Formats: sequence, C-alpha cells, structure tokens
Amino acid sequence: MKAKETNIFKQAIKEKGLKWTPERKAIFAQVCLTRSHFDADELLFQMRMRKSKVSRGSVYRTLKLLEDTGLIRPVVFTERHTHYERTFGRSHHSHLICVKCNRIIEFFNSKLAEGLKESYRKYNFKEIDHRIEATGLCKKCQTKKRQ
Repeated sequence: MKAKETNIFKQAIKEKGLKWTPERKAIFAQVCLTRSHFDADELLFQMRMRKSKVSRGSVYRTLKLLEDTGLIRPVVFTERHTHYERTFGRSHHSHLICVKCNRIIEFFNSKLAEGLKESYRKYNFKEIDHRIEATGLCKKCQTKKRQ
C-alpha cells in the first residue's frame, strides 16, 4: 500500500466519523494489489482466497468510500454491472471494449484529449471527469466472425 493513498483514505474515513478497521484495511490492501479492472464479487473472491473473512457488505461499503475519495472510479462494461479501476498511480485513459469476448483495451490518444479540451473552451465547459468507452469487436473476434 502506498502511504499517500492510505493517508487520503484514512482521512476521508475519519471525516465521515468512521474508523480504520481491519476489514477496511484488508479491502484497501486488496484493491492496491489489483492491477486490472475488478468488480465487488471478484474482489471478495480474491480476499476469500487469501482467507480473509470480510463480508460482502463491507466490500461494497468500502468500495463506495474509495470511490468517494477518488482513489477508484467506477467503469461500466458490457455486462451492465459496475467494475472499478484504481486511479492512483495510473494515467488517464479510455477503453475499447469487445462486445463478444469482453476484452478491454486501454488507450490514450493525445489528439482525442486535445479535441475534448477544444470543445470545453468552445462551450465554456468546466470538465470534472470524462470517460470514453467504445464498444465493438476486437481483432481476434473479427477474425472468428469471418470463419
């Protein structure tokens, strides 16, 4: 766990009048270990594999707290339930999502980012956040379709 992110999370919990419990610490540690997109059930499964006894409710409540602090963000993919990704230690990016195999390709395009900034200026719009998710077929699934 990184000290900066841990301190941000501890402070947010304290401001809400909550405590830094062993369960919250364990859930936060597992999120820090997770390198890819995840949902609450996957996180719970990973924790149970490590013999952690946290409850499903604790996982959902802690994910909401992490989301509120900006340490993770929700990203919704084709299954129509919420997946999360860590924001700390990662640069901003967008997603290409294959609707057949659910493969997620992360990308950053500076021209796309500049186009967004140009639109913000044109319409006097203040961005808080943005998410770009395009759905389609990955190269592998396109090839399978032709066969």
